[in-house]
Amino acid sequence: ITIAETIERDAAITAFMRRQMHHRAIVEAASEGIRRFVPALAEMERAGQFRQAGSEFEFSFEVGKGVVLHGRIDRVDTAEMNGTKAAAIFDFKRTPRSADWTKFYYGVDVQLLIYLLAIPSLPEELGAEVIAGAFYVPIEAGGTTISPDKVEDKQATFAYKAKGVFDSRFAEMLDQSAAGWSRYYNFYTGKDGDPCGNYKLSGAVRSDDFKTLLDYGRRKIMTLAEGVRGGCISVGPYRIGTASPCSWCDYRSVCRFDWQINDYNILESIGKEAVFRREHACRH
Repeated sequence: ITIAETIERDAAITAFMRRQMHHRAIVEAASEGIRRFVPALAEMERAGQFRQAGSEFEFSFEVGKGVVLHGRIDRVDTAEMNGTKAAAIFDFKRTPRSADWTKFYYGVDVQLLIYLLAIPSLPEELGAEVIAGAFYVPIEAGGTTISPDKVEDKQATFAYKAKGVFDSRFAEMLDQSAAGWSRYYNFYTGKDGDPCGNYKLSGAVRSDDFKTLLDYGRRKIMTLAEGVRGGCISVGPYRIGTASPCSWCDYRSVCRFDWQINDYNILESIGKEAVFRREHACRH
């Protein structure tokens, strides 16, 4: 079914477009965005061995002490390695988004961590036995300002790169032709074929570190859940550098936090390698 046919069959969209020319422009811009995105997504899939197994999967799993998480996953891809089926999760965002290790560490953004932990709870018919990784994928290509002499180079880049975290064992199964920075994913393959080049900037995670990440994610999510269940509602917005959620909060007008009087919860920026160093040190 085409986009045009979908619009024609949907009375609400048709009525919306007829109200104002601006409304029509919104729908037409979204349609054009999808027309560009779908072929790019197919190109990314052809680069590796993972294939779409389904979409809009609901999940439910217990993180401990009776706390159960529910949610829905945009897309799940699977591939086989040595007779074992692995699953990778893709979450579609309107604009480009990257995994943030500082927010992972402090539990500020745990969406990808939850998705990784949700894989074992997916429907049995998927047959997913191994967690490969989880990624954000932008539906809209981000616009940039560049000089005229760099236009051709910019056009040659892939505008819908998947960025997330994954077990480095599956790098070649994601992008079989990667050399240097992958065209489709956020990892770097060195001249020796190691997919963990530029490790601190890469989404590839060595297998031992990946297990550490999953264990840490489960503990952090459990800590957050216990705080919610225990009634922890103190007003203490975080601040990382100059960034704070207060900038886009919908409840600023009724919030009891006043930056001129109250103190932010200052969080130190922490990189990928430092996260694993701290976790390995805590274990020993």
